[in-house]
Amino acid sequence: MRYSCSQTSALHRQNLCRTSMTPNSSLSITKAPIPSSNVKTPGLQDDPGAALKGILLALMGTALFTIMFALPKFAGPASSGHDVPGLQIAFIRYFGGFLAVLPLAVATHRKGVSLISPQPQWHLFRASLGIASVVCGVYAATHMPLANATAIGLTNGVFAIILAFIFFGERIAGLAWIASFLCLAGALVVARPSTDLIATFQSNPAAFIALIGAITMAGEMAVLTHVSRREPLARVLLYVNTVASLALAIPAFLLWEPLDQRTLLLICCMGPVAILGQICNIWSVRFAAISLITPFKYSSMVFATFIDVLFFDLLPDGITVTGCLLVAFGGLWLARLQRRRK
Repeated sequence: MRYSCSQTSALHRQNLCRTSMTPNSSLSITKAPIPSSNVKTPGLQDDPGAALKGILLALMGTALFTIMFALPKFAGPASSGHDVPGLQIAFIRYFGGFLAVLPLAVATHRKGVSLISPQPQWHLFRASLGIASVVCGVYAATHMPLANATAIGLTNGVFAIILAFIFFGERIAGLAWIASFLCLAGALVVARPSTDLIATFQSNPAAFIALIGAITMAGEMAVLTHVSRREPLARVLLYVNTVASLALAIPAFLLWEPLDQRTLLLICCMGPVAILGQICNIWSVRFAAISLITPFKYSSMVFATFIDVLFFDLLPDGITVTGCLLVAFGGLWLARLQRRRK
């Protein structure tokens, strides 16, 4: 299972940056109380306006993950002369993240905070879901039209909202539903799946793999919310990057392809950038509800378009611009609904 460095940028549209996105508004959401924990979640407990901070953090996390998935594309397809195995890139990304989070983990431990979780099964579960979504995403992207795989992957936001309702009691009401679906519609416009998408499910098993990837990604969002509202930041980051690195090490070694210096450096940068994105995501779900920030992850399409314009001289056509405007309008509408609560 391989994909080229030039395909990696497009894959971020399917994975959409692994960002948890979420609301916190009486117009938008009503939530069950969060159980007591060692980690304070101000936006969910004290300040209704903190949800806007959650939105901003979610947007920052989305931008960082969009950059992360675009990094291999900067190397150019000709620089390495061959395709790079997807599991190799995933391993380098998680191992780089592990190295990047070590200083934070050491500093946290020196302050007397334990790095051992009282519920390690949740971290193992989250890492398993994350790895599954990456593997499913790579498989789908290489065995079916990328636009169709991306469109199926976009459904992870819908599943995330459903899981948020089941496990956290979050509900979206009124105009917030319309604003959320505007974001989804805009992302689908940019992805432009083929008209025979339904037929794809009947003829190509990869479509079901893509759907499983979307569901596991949504599950990871829910588990991230659970652990990040209860445990220290360093512990959350250390567990997932350690477990994923160990799980991917042997498959990556077996599939390993030598990389030129430039390509290796750019892929290694994915880890630290991902850590910054994960920090934003963790704090975003501490300030706001999943169902509010989930639609904002579709801003990945907007950020990706900016990267194409600024660095690759790929000018968007009218359809892409229309999709980006729909995403932006839906996001601004959600933020305005939240602001009115104040």
